[in-house]
Amino acid sequence: MGIYIKIQIIYIKQRHIKMNLKILSISFLLLLFSITVTSEENITQISGLESGIIQIDSVNMTIDQSGLVSVSEELIVQRGDRIAILIPVNVQGLIVSDSKGNEISYESTQKDDKQLITFFLEKSNEKMKERVIIRYNTQQLTAKSGDIWNIEFSTTATPRHTIIKIEFPSDTRIISMEPRDLYWTPISDSELWVYPQIKDFHFGFDYKIGVPGPIIPRSTTTTTTTTLPAQVFDMDKSIIGLAIILIFIIIALLFIFQRKKSKKEEIVGEKIKGEPKEGGSTRIKTSIINMLDENEKKIVKMLEESEGEITQAYIYKSTGIPKSSLSDTMRRLEKRNIIERKKEGRTNWIRLKDWVFE
Repeated sequence: MGIYIKIQIIYIKQRHIKMNLKILSISFLLLLFSITVTSEENITQISGLESGIIQIDSVNMTIDQSGLVSVSEELIVQRGDRIAILIPVNVQGLIVSDSKGNEISYESTQKDDKQLITFFLEKSNEKMKERVIIRYNTQQLTAKSGDIWNIEFSTTATPRHTIIKIEFPSDTRIISMEPRDLYWTPISDSELWVYPQIKDFHFGFDYKIGVPGPIIPRSTTTTTTTTLPAQVFDMDKSIIGLAIILIFIIIALLFIFQRKKSKKEEIVGEKIKGEPKEGGSTRIKTSIINMLDENEKKIVKMLEESEGEITQAYIYKSTGIPKSSLSDTMRRLEKRNIIERKKEGRTNWIRLKDWVFE
């Protein structure tokens, strides 16, 4: 009888522990969801004037020989909200349109050296978000002194997501850049991609036209430090960091109470192909590593150690990154020209682009 009662008490305690873990897990998921929604809705609320913008996907800029700049900004906005964004004052051919090319009516108000563009999109039963493209031409962004040109541009950005794509005239050489710690990728001898790391982003370039060769001299490097710029450690980063810590705590509790011993998952049937790079270094540039988030670093480090191509399925099983998050991370790395994906049948092969190595 005594043994039976003892067994019953142990059983009740185990059920109590499991129930508490379930409640804790559900509470955590609800908390994480509310944090994510709040963070997403306010991600680009930089200025008290700007509103309704969920994220800035890209800013495409084409500069001609005369200094005229054609700008195309791609935004994700919230339907049902008043959307407002600042652009330069002196522009021509301003068009605001949705992803299908339908023009959207807007109002314009001058605010100091900028103009505030405002418009409204009614709520839709199908979706609450809409991709909007803002196009215009302007010569306000460039100036010339002798044979040296200068371009300066300020924009609202979504840190570590927005890509600013700048196409200069052919045979252009960058002389100097501000700030010095910009994260950039030379796409060709006339195109440069810049990756904002802060919300309120500003850059400036001095450049010369008619100088053959790479757009940025190979001796030019970004200023790298052991830590990211101070502005990166804002409220959004703190919230994300807290969420990651809580996730690890939940996983640890589940591991302790629900498992008696750990087992390593054996990966069967996965193959790695490719040979080490011939000539040159296989070490990835420090400036590339510094601009990656944790999941991106895991993937890039694994590709670096493989010295060749590996499958996306192998990355999924080795890193433990959820499939949905892994797909988003792969798209970001591919969009930044860091990785290359090749499909063979139902298998996705992944490799690093050559330019990322020192």
